[in-house]
Amino acid sequence: MLHQGEDADTVAEALWRRYGEGARLQAALAAYQAIQREDLKACELWRGILDLLEEKVAHECERH
Repeated sequence: MLHQGEDADTVAEALWRRYGEGARLQAALAAYQAIQREDLKACELWRGILDLLEEKVAHECERH
């Protein structure tokens, strides 16, 4: 799901466009897989992506 050189903002935005609020589930699954692989760098990146998606959902809830 991640490509070389992508940052958390880019990935979070792409996931949001594709899955909407379901993007959080996709990111959580990817983070879990990174944990299983013991890939610390990927874990940190996915944590950042999850944080960004949480902010986006909170913002969307405030708008409604």
